[in-house]
Amino acid sequence: MEVEGQVAEATPETPTEPVQAPQSWFDSFEDGDLKGFVEAKGLKSAEQAVKSYREAEKFLGAPKDKLLRWPDELNEETLAPIYDKLGRPESPEGYEFLKTKEGQVTEFGKNFGELSHKTGLSVDQSKAIFEWAQSQEQAMQEAEAQALEVSKSELKQEWGQNYDKNLSLARHGAKEFGVSEEDINSLEQVLGHKKTMELFARAGERFGEHEFKGNPLNSNQQYTPQGAQAQLESLMNDTEFMKRIQAGDTKAIEKHSQLVKMVALG
Repeated sequence: MEVEGQVAEATPETPTEPVQAPQSWFDSFEDGDLKGFVEAKGLKSAEQAVKSYREAEKFLGAPKDKLLRWPDELNEETLAPIYDKLGRPESPEGYEFLKTKEGQVTEFGKNFGELSHKTGLSVDQSKAIFEWAQSQEQAMQEAEAQALEVSKSELKQEWGQNYDKNLSLARHGAKEFGVSEEDINSLEQVLGHKKTMELFARAGERFGEHEFKGNPLNSNQQYTPQGAQAQLESLMNDTEFMKRIQAGDTKAIEKHSQLVKMVALG
């Protein structure tokens, strides 16, 4: 009860604690940048953050470790990680299909493996290209073999009974020019068998063989030992010439003897 004229003593107030703001779910993050990212995105809870990540993964179609990032500059160094993820082996030796049954790798196989690795091919891609190339080469070889047989058949038909003689001329002509069998095969790929043989047969004729179609013999003709050998072989395959010898044709017998002596002296 207050007494008039007296001031009542103030009752001391109970101290109050300061009001703290509610704590966010990401306050415990130690990474300041990550905190800022979450706050800027307005993610209100961990559940919402996980849900957002799941939706992003669905949109991308694959988890982060399965994604490829295309480099700004394309070169061997920047493309290497992409090639590796797409199935390129660690080294050219990883293309096992290039090995032969003996476990060896041919020079072509080695070069093909190095090119496959440099261009980033997976094993399956490299194998598919290699098998395709082999099939094309085989088809080409078969086509060339077929064309050769056709050309030989045409040449036999054109030369008729003089085929063996003219073929001997062709061999001698090539020999005189220093042309090897390998060179002849290469030339046949360009000119064909028929034209190649005709070319060398004419050359053989000029080097001292009998005339291209079997004209009368010249007993005074001089030959190199190689030419004499080719001429002798040709005449021995010449049915008409052998008949002349059997019939006692002096010129034919003289020609034969002359060639035998030249071959022996060589």
